Amino acid sequence: MRGLIPVLLALALVTLAEETGELATDFSTAIPVTTIDEEYEYVYEQICPACGGSYAVAEQSLDFDEAGTPYDILHSLCTDCGATRDFYFDVSGLPWFSGEWD
Repeated sequence: MRGLIPVLLALALVTLAEETGELATDFSTAIPVTTIDEEYEYVYEQICPACGGSYAVAEQSLDFDEAGTPYDILHSLCTDCGATRDFYFDVSGLPWFSGEWD
């Protein structure tokens, strides 16, 4: 019976993610941020749909869409099962992209 509980929890988490539509999975669902800390806080609050574990950021990269909008991509790893996931953030509001930083 105890082995069934984690399986049911994982299935519930996957179903919830499918029903709610995940954010931060590509340019079109990227989350706008005004600080880099917001990106990391978001990732650390996410739950791995495979096992219920938490994510740690393994690498950060910067990319631009066709319109030139900058995006940070945090390549993350579940600390429990090792599943990987990329989280996308619209960083056009950061001072060095918005023109507020001199």
